[in-house]
Amino acid sequence: MKKRNFMAALLLGMALTLAGCGGKQEAGPEQTETQTQTQTENSGTESKEPEDQGEAGDMKETTLVKLGEYKGVEVQAMDTEPSKEEIQKEIDAVLEGYGQLEEVEGKTVIEEGDVVNIDYRGLLDGEAFEGGTSGEGGYDLTIGSGQFIEGFEEKLIGKELGGSYDLDLKFPEIYKNNPDLAGKPVIFEVKVNKIQKLVIPELTDEFVKKNLEYDSVEAYRKSVEEGLRAQKTEEALAKKDYDVLTAIIEASEFEVSMDQVQAEKEAVIAANQSAAASYGIDMETYLYFFMGGMTEEEFEKECEITAELRIKSNLIVEEVTKAEGISVTEEEYTQEATNLMADYGYSDLAEFEAAYTRDAIEENIVYNKTVDFLVEQAIEK
Repeated sequence: MKKRNFMAALLLGMALTLAGCGGKQEAGPEQTETQTQTQTENSGTESKEPEDQGEAGDMKETTLVKLGEYKGVEVQAMDTEPSKEEIQKEIDAVLEGYGQLEEVEGKTVIEEGDVVNIDYRGLLDGEAFEGGTSGEGGYDLTIGSGQFIEGFEEKLIGKELGGSYDLDLKFPEIYKNNPDLAGKPVIFEVKVNKIQKLVIPELTDEFVKKNLEYDSVEAYRKSVEEGLRAQKTEEALAKKDYDVLTAIIEASEFEVSMDQVQAEKEAVIAANQSAAASYGIDMETYLYFFMGGMTEEEFEKECEITAELRIKSNLIVEEVTKAEGISVTEEEYTQEATNLMADYGYSDLAEFEAAYTRDAIEENIVYNKTVDFLVEQAIEK
């Protein structure tokens, strides 16, 4: 079930919703920026089963000793208005996607920023190794992009069109694609086929009509502005949830059960392992791609922080729910449950309730309603 994810800025938000975190992958001589991004839940929700994970049997549980002041919590306001620079950056990225490579007439020497088409073959101890050879048609490499292993692009600067060269290089000590090559000296045989430049189309009414399905540049720019504003608004809402609840946690007192924190931590780790399995990758690769190269030790520490915050936040919300007598009417339940069932791919409320139980659905609705109450009481500075 889904509850408001006030920890969107922490590991659980990154791991389960994977909010656009990327890393670098090394392939042959390449270490290209991954283009894989999972779908994010910018609405500020986190996945949670109806049952509380990490709490089993007679395990000692964390208790809330004293509830801190929860009304009128001060939080920092966030600007949700996109700047002209942000709008232009978004537009430039789209235009670049429609760019076309063209050979640079009369240019024969490679410089920083050139896009070169090359054939390459990597040799380890004189033998070609798997994944170290370019495909048919060569490879288009932007010099200075950092796509290839250290030294590859730098050694091409000053080389000439049509020339063939041997690049004496060494693989990084940590090489994800093929650990057998890590730290090994290699030679890349490279032939320079073309020196090119990326020609970016102009933003015109004709272009947006043909490619982006807008009537004019003005209409397209307005759409980009509105999209960025919506995105920033969602981010601000999630951040406000986080700031309000963490402020209440800091003002409250708890007796923390490390057994429960450990159990919850294991549940968070298991959720990430499940996410990795769904992508068909191991945890080392998962951390490399989606956690910005986080080490296993760093990852486990973040999981522990997240686990403790989850436990404390649930206790805070439960206590405020009781103190304020927050509940849902039948009308509210029907409306919110209908919204939730759509998120889960159900078209019939009875089927949704059969799958998750009415109690679990109502618990989530009450949880979210309580968070709404707390956020509404907050004061933005």
